[in-house]
Amino acid sequence: AASRKNNEKLPSMSTSLREYPRKNVLNIKSCRQSASKKQKRCDVEFSVTSPVFAYSKRFNIDNKTLWASACVMPGFDPKGEIPKICQDCCTFLNDENSVLLALFDGHGPEGDKVAKRCGEVTEKFFLTRKSRFEDDPMKLLNEITKRCDDDVQGSTKLDAYYSGATEVLVYYHNESLYCASLGDSRAILATTEPPETSPAPTALWGEDKKVLEEVKIRRNSEVNPKIKAIQLTKDQKPEDPEEHARIIKSGGRVQRTRDENGNQIGPYRV
Repeated sequence: AASRKNNEKLPSMSTSLREYPRKNVLNIKSCRQSASKKQKRCDVEFSVTSPVFAYSKRFNIDNKTLWASACVMPGFDPKGEIPKICQDCCTFLNDENSVLLALFDGHGPEGDKVAKRCGEVTEKFFLTRKSRFEDDPMKLLNEITKRCDDDVQGSTKLDAYYSGATEVLVYYHNESLYCASLGDSRAILATTEPPETSPAPTALWGEDKKVLEEVKIRRNSEVNPKIKAIQLTKDQKPEDPEEHARIIKSGGRVQRTRDENGNQIGPYRV
């Protein structure tokens, strides 16, 4: 099983994988507008954060040597006005014939604790009960998901009323991949031999999809033509029409924050 004592494992990861330019300048629009209605821009100098978790391991499965690496990069406010707590948790576990990759992205006041707890529950379940699901990999993923939810909801140490976590599980077993997800975290397969049929439906984003496409063109983004990115899970974003309808039917609402000028800013929130 993967050790959580990442300090002992960092030397095994190539130094080049953990070093990158830390200082940068971000040109952003000011939220305040002048009388001339022209938006002001300003440069914000910042230094990106160091990983809070970095781990790499080599192991053998089905007579094949595989590498697995995990890294968590905490977010931050470039202006330094809002303190950020990293709410992400990821891990990978393996035995003689399988590998489980798990990621949890917390949200809300207790999001970091929820994500950490889900990681702990997943690790314990895999190590102690995985053998019961050798013939039904998808049931294993469903049971892990249910066990995480039951544990968080029933915990007396966590206040999960306004907190939770997304989930992505990718399970490699007997030379096949099985995936499960909740929320808008995504699993991606990088491959030189893409399948004829997409494993997961692409999320039908709203107006943000057009913005992202424009950014891609503006940045002149280039990709390696030999390596294809295959989406393995569907993003359950609130702006997706199907997800939006489910939320409204369940009695929820979807909205974006507005700035002092009434402009919608930030992601959609439930």
